[in-house]
Amino acid sequence: MLGALALSFAAQAAPVDCAGGGQCMVSDVDGSINVVANSPAITTDGFGFNVKNAGGLSWNVNGTNILFSQSSFYRVNGAGQESPVGGLLWSTATEDSTEKQIRIRTEDGGQGIVVDTLYTLQSAIPGRTSQVLKDVQITNTSGSAMSLNWIEFFDFDLSGVAVEDDDSLTSVLHAGTRVITQGNSRIGRSVTSQWTMVTADGTVIFDQPVGYQLSAWRSNPNSGTPSLLESLLDGGVTNLGSTPDSLSGRNDYQYGVQFAVNDLAAGASLTFRNTMTAVPEPSSIALAVLALGLMRRRSRKA
Repeated sequence: MLGALALSFAAQAAPVDCAGGGQCMVSDVDGSINVVANSPAITTDGFGFNVKNAGGLSWNVNGTNILFSQSSFYRVNGAGQESPVGGLLWSTATEDSTEKQIRIRTEDGGQGIVVDTLYTLQSAIPGRTSQVLKDVQITNTSGSAMSLNWIEFFDFDLSGVAVEDDDSLTSVLHAGTRVITQGNSRIGRSVTSQWTMVTADGTVIFDQPVGYQLSAWRSNPNSGTPSLLESLLDGGVTNLGSTPDSLSGRNDYQYGVQFAVNDLAAGASLTFRNTMTAVPEPSSIALAVLALGLMRRRSRKA
């Protein structure tokens, strides 16, 4: 009896403070999510080529780290450039192994905003292999109304290798919400991302970003089009132009979405919800169904 009570107590463990180490993680049987305090960055190697550095959220599914980095950038009141949310101070951070949640509060140190982020890891169900919810609540603490631009940045590597390996990236408007899907047909995996935006009382303001951008990583800074991450870190203003709607061919893709609020009242809050869902490609589902049919046929013969 005592052993059973101890196991029950352990299953309902209280959230653990993870702010001191600048890293938080929760896991389930299908994978894990990990959040670090720093933001995605770019350095150069000894030959002058770009090297991307991970930051923010990463996501492991069935032993493969499919999300190299995911983080946020913001501008307040027409600032001359966007700032990475990783530049804000972690005032509190907890990981909850029971609820599979990570909660982080960051404060700006002068911009007049407080950002509360809740990451929730959800297990596999039929039709998905894993899912992550990211809720970002931005509260205006400046004492006066402000304009706010908020960009969510994504760098998925579905095979777990940060090279040119995925082969499709598409953006569509579905049932009033923006849906972006990245796929890798060779390994039979894709990830969809979609968004909503609400006020603190739950009222939906609008259910799609004002802009999005599909991009590919550029290792040579002197050739080709700058990647989205380069644009976010170049010291200038970046606004996402909602083009193109699709990219194809084997590449190392990145993408982002942008929200804009012109008059966020003092003390008011806005919450962006991003739902990221890892799913098997239709071809993988077909193979699984075929395999199941063969197994049933063999069992009947036996």
